[in-house]
Amino acid sequence: ALRMDPSDRTARVRLGEMYGDAGRMEDASKLYQDIIRGDPGSPQACQSAGRWDLLLQRSGDPLARAEAWRGTLRDVPDTACLLQCFLVALMDAGAYPEAMEVCKRALDHWPETATFRLARAVLLCHLGNTTEGIAALDAVSLDPADVPGALVENMATLALSLACRQKFPEAERLALAAVRLEPANLWWIVRLGEIFAIEGKNGEALEK
Repeated sequence: ALRMDPSDRTARVRLGEMYGDAGRMEDASKLYQDIIRGDPGSPQACQSAGRWDLLLQRSGDPLARAEAWRGTLRDVPDTACLLQCFLVALMDAGAYPEAMEVCKRALDHWPETATFRLARAVLLCHLGNTTEGIAALDAVSLDPADVPGALVENMATLALSLACRQKFPEAERLALAAVRLEPANLWWIVRLGEIFAIEGKNGEALEK
């Protein structure tokens, strides 16, 4: 298909998948980046973003992943899909102030998007403003279909961290939100049980 029409982005996404499956990570990454930069608003750019981010996660280096997104999106127009990938990468790298700036930028464009509103709530908690963060969390209508799994994982990790700092109400709210978003993920139920155990709520912990 590429020989017939080099501009066929759908075929190029498929080729990127083939490169990734064959372990040709650099070739896959370059192809995905070219698609993203070439037409950032296209469905194929969004598909490429998701697949490329999975490749970056496989490297096990959150800082390098965030830097890869930072460089790729330089001078690229904002789209919800691309900013979501960049935002979650920054959060996973612990770059919370920069992540908040990206989140605010996204909310300026798409103020009602649940993922960005949820990310803002989580980031407020990361940055020490747990009262406002939990209030923002309560104001979001949580729909599992709208929230990336990496953001849910970040919430669950933050919940345990807050429990270890004796911020139990906030920890419970975040952990319960993670369970609501991914009810089939037993790890988040275990995480909630861990928080109850740290809090001394042994009955609730045993139930989980």
